[in-house]
Amino acid sequence: MDMARIFGYDIDFAQDIRQGDEFDVIYEQKVVNGKVVGNGNILSARFTNRGKSFTAVRYTNKQGNTSYYTADGNSMRKAFIRTPVDFARISSRFSAGRKHPILNKIRAHKGVDYAAPRGTPIKAAGDGKVLLAGRRGGYGNTVIIKHGNTYQTLYGHMQGFAKGIKTGGTVKQGQVIGYIGTTGLSTGPHLHYEFQVNGVHVDPLGQKLPMADPIAKAERQRFLQQSQPLMARMEQEKATMLASAKRQAMALYLGVMSGTSLDGLDIALIRQEQRLTLLATHYIPMPQALRDDLLALCASGPDEIARAALAEAAWVRLAAEGIQQLLAEQHLQPADIRAIGSHGQTIRHEPAQGFTVQIGNPALLAELTGITVVSDFRRRDVAAGGQGPPWCRPFTKRCSTIRASAWQYSTSAASAT
Repeated sequence: MDMARIFGYDIDFAQDIRQGDEFDVIYEQKVVNGKVVGNGNILSARFTNRGKSFTAVRYTNKQGNTSYYTADGNSMRKAFIRTPVDFARISSRFSAGRKHPILNKIRAHKGVDYAAPRGTPIKAAGDGKVLLAGRRGGYGNTVIIKHGNTYQTLYGHMQGFAKGIKTGGTVKQGQVIGYIGTTGLSTGPHLHYEFQVNGVHVDPLGQKLPMADPIAKAERQRFLQQSQPLMARMEQEKATMLASAKRQAMALYLGVMSGTSLDGLDIALIRQEQRLTLLATHYIPMPQALRDDLLALCASGPDEIARAALAEAAWVRLAAEGIQQLLAEQHLQPADIRAIGSHGQTIRHEPAQGFTVQIGNPALLAELTGITVVSDFRRRDVAAGGQGPPWCRPFTKRCSTIRASAWQYSTSAASAT
């Protein structure tokens, strides 16, 4: 709603919003004892509507008055807001000849109708004096506001008037004056809004609105000192987000494999677009001490649990080291990678007895690398009768559907079918 208020002079949020529009915002956060408890004011914002960008910067002058201005110091505020109802639907436009839905006659429709739920707030389009707050024939409950000597606006079919709105009173731009209703000659809840210039009805949607005063010359240098860092930060944040989105679109994955020869670990960098593409590989040799432990485990009995746990931790640290080396070689960060696929190290495979023992601790690998880890088991092992934890499909079958929060496992022990 704050965005609609700031940009409401240039963008009609009832009819101008299109798919593909985008916005950037820098705003305050309220923090108490290190915990975010709410949001504060918008400090700067940019809204791109149908390819045209509008920028706003919040500025408080030396007298303590706060308003929003463009980057070059022109006021975002105009004498009139573009639409008096936020996020409503235009149900009927300004027309020289329209068939009246109740009177069934062709007559001029001298305003714009905004359909919205009953009770939706209606705002004064500009500062002015209330000429009427009461019943007016087919308009039902109506407010008429005179804005200086040139402009006049009318708001019809209201359900009721806001507190304090009465004939002879004054209103400020954006002040709620009443609520959507269906009084008078109306077929449903909506606002009938008219705009007059020198006593002549004009189309509110096509009227060029007069501007408010820009930043005073005496305040301009102070304004630029505050606004330029905000604009620069907004540009930087947008560039960072675009770069991140580009990296995410590339869908980069890592794969870790340790063969039965126990000579080392192979790490692959893979990109997924229409198909999987191998971008780079890295090999990290197996230290002899770790190789000896793993070979011993391959021949040991079920009483070697402690030794297996220590060997597993060492294997994972080696894999993490190799991954970090590959990322450094390719000038990538952990945030650039969607996931690591690792089936760990098989230390006992007994298809005749129906079990396979693997080590690899994906939770520890995720902790050391800062990347989500997907544990998989090779199809040929499953086909041979083995079953690897955590019972998930091969990594290459999951690349297109992986979700970081859903595919992290802490299971690393062996399982039997």
